[in-house]
Parts: sequence; C-alpha cells; structure tokens
Amino acid sequence: MNKAMTITEQLTYSTVRIECIKNNNEIHTGSGYFFRFKEIGEMLIPVVITNKHVIEGAQKGTLVFTTTEKGIWKAGLHGKF
Repeated sequence: MNKAMTITEQLTYSTVRIECIKNNNEIHTGSGYFFRFKEIGEMLIPVVITNKHVIEGAQKGTLVFTTTEKGIWKAGLHGKF
C-alpha cells in the first residue's frame, strides 16, 4: 500500500533543477516545478514552470529530477532539452 507523501516529499519530487548553456557558453542554473496544466478525462498534461530569465537565451538545457529507489532519494536524473 502506498502511503501519502509528506509536504517535504511533495516539494522534493515536484521541483527540478534547470541547467542552461547560454549563447556565450556561460552556464546558468535555476529551478522550476511541475504543474498539472490541463486534465482531460484521465489524461494529464504536466508542464515545468520557471522564470523567463532562467531559460532566456539558452542554446541547450538539462532538467535534473529527484527520484527514489526503494524509498531512498536519488537526485541527478537528467533530461536534456
């Protein structure tokens, strides 16, 4: 049986680190969070919300997620964009 997540767990798993490489090859970082943008029946459309300055001018980017494995937090799952 799955137990309900604490507020700390909810924030940990819904927040992502955003790493961007800008035009001048500088690396900038920021954060964002998952938001359930739209719900159509049983289908959900999740989006990542962040401030414009975090991704403005980015040529490449990486999202870093926090996951669990057997109940142990594991940060560092990357997804490139």
